[in-house]
Amino acid sequence: MSRSDKKRPIALLLAIGLAAAFAYATLPSPSSNEGTAQKGNSTAGTRFVVGPMARGQGDYRRFSDIWGILLHSTQGVPSGDLRLLSRSPKLSAHFLVLPNGTIRQLVPIARVAFHAGRGELDGHSGNLNAGLVGIEVSNPSKRGRNVPYPEVQLKAVDRVIKIIDDRLGRQVPIYGHKEMIRYPGGWRKTDPEGDFPLKAYKRYRRHTGP
Repeated sequence: MSRSDKKRPIALLLAIGLAAAFAYATLPSPSSNEGTAQKGNSTAGTRFVVGPMARGQGDYRRFSDIWGILLHSTQGVPSGDLRLLSRSPKLSAHFLVLPNGTIRQLVPIARVAFHAGRGELDGHSGNLNAGLVGIEVSNPSKRGRNVPYPEVQLKAVDRVIKIIDDRLGRQVPIYGHKEMIRYPGGWRKTDPEGDFPLKAYKRYRRHTGP
């Protein structure tokens, strides 16, 4: 074998290695890791957990198609909320924030979750799920029953919004579920219920002002 023949296998291996490294570097970051690197943003006590992944998930979508964050409250208890949002084929959310500050990601941001449905919101109409990121906040408040939101839970909501902002690379408007007009019939939900600081989130993207 000539000297040039000996060099060919080495050159081929180097070329394959470089191609593999480039392919790995250009892969999109895994959705299961969304937000796990967020630190030092006044969210002491919060915990980010991926899963259980929701049964009810829609199609993949482009981040450029996302135009808002929709905040909900569950009117339930943590165990029941997690069970419903992860097991139902018709109801889901991207994130569930529990009273102890735990954040559960149930649907990747890059996929549609079933939390808004058909209606109208801020000039958008039709099936709104495709353009919204849904955050469910576990709290049993409803009309006639006001249960406070723990500070650690509100800090966790702050963290989720920061995760979404960083993941999208921009800030999209924040809405409450109660601001949406539902189809058919033109009716409205009433959540987030209780003393949830929706106005602060819409203005400051966190539960308190500057």
